[in-house]
Amino acid sequence: MKLNGKLLAILVIASGLAISTPVWAKEFKTQDGVMTIEAPDKGWGETQAKDAVMALTDGKNKIVVQHYSNGAQLPAITVADSNYAQTCQNIISTTDEVFIITGFAAKQDSFPEIQKSVQSTVINKYGTKKAVKVSSGTAGGSSGKASGSTEKTGSSGSSGVESTSFTGWVKGTQVNVRSDCTVNSDILGQIYLEDTVSVTGYVASGKDGASWYQIDYNGKKGYAAEEYISRSPSTAEQKNIGLTDECVTLYSVNGDGAAYVYKSTNGNWYDGSGRLYSPNGSGMWTLTTDGTTWTEEAPESPGDSAEEEVVVEDEDGYNSMTLYGDGAGSWSNIAGGDYTDNGDGTWTGPDGTVWYEVG
Repeated sequence: MKLNGKLLAILVIASGLAISTPVWAKEFKTQDGVMTIEAPDKGWGETQAKDAVMALTDGKNKIVVQHYSNGAQLPAITVADSNYAQTCQNIISTTDEVFIITGFAAKQDSFPEIQKSVQSTVINKYGTKKAVKVSSGTAGGSSGKASGSTEKTGSSGSSGVESTSFTGWVKGTQVNVRSDCTVNSDILGQIYLEDTVSVTGYVASGKDGASWYQIDYNGKKGYAAEEYISRSPSTAEQKNIGLTDECVTLYSVNGDGAAYVYKSTNGNWYDGSGRLYSPNGSGMWTLTTDGTTWTEEAPESPGDSAEEEVVVEDEDGYNSMTLYGDGAGSWSNIAGGDYTDNGDGTWTGPDGTVWYEVG
């Protein structure tokens, strides 16, 4: 998907047409401030999704926002299935980066507002990612196939592997990733409820007789049992969890995400995907699926404590952003990347790109 030139390409892939105009009143911004998206006010809030810069849900429908370097491995196109009646994707790309916004509508009458939300995305800052070199013989990271497409590619050991490409969602609380398509093989690690995984192959009958998905696990080939991987994200409603309007915003202590959690009718707290959060007191929480710690205290952004700031742009003037200085010579952008002040009105980024002060 590496593009030539500095033209902005926008591709909208939709499996339905808008037929009504809902009322829009709520705006969400990614934690790094790069993207903004509008959503219906009633019942919508943030949830957590691995490999996504933001995920929104109302307990039934879902919107997932992803951000990649141009030339990197991209997820396959997402299509409707038994869990979601209609889906749509908005793909925005420059020569450096790719933004993918995917909407999932549980029922057809919800699709118009989902589609409008997906198309409402605004990119506030370009250039926070840089293109990566594409290997010879490839044309970008995505296979170009719709989710669920497969083809035979021969065998792996004694078991045939069908080539497939789609983004899967983990539907087991803690799922083992194994080195081969059998429960007798080594465990490489675990994946957790509602994590996303890149599925690269399917084994209808593994060495133990069970069905397996071949997945990319930390850059290595791994296998997860088919029964624990879904082709679409789940929601609290699908899990028969009733959510009230009482809501708390939580932030991961490692700074990689935020989530809205809602008090349920049974008194427990869940996000829109139905993952359970347990309060520990003093504003601290635990996500029970993976044991990670979350806090009610919002993290400080570079702009909150900055002593000075400057707007810079790249050499061609296509991308611009704000850099924040601490008054002692250190500079960073909104995403926390370090930039070196060269003393002549230019700054060098972590990837070596030179940025120029505007004005």
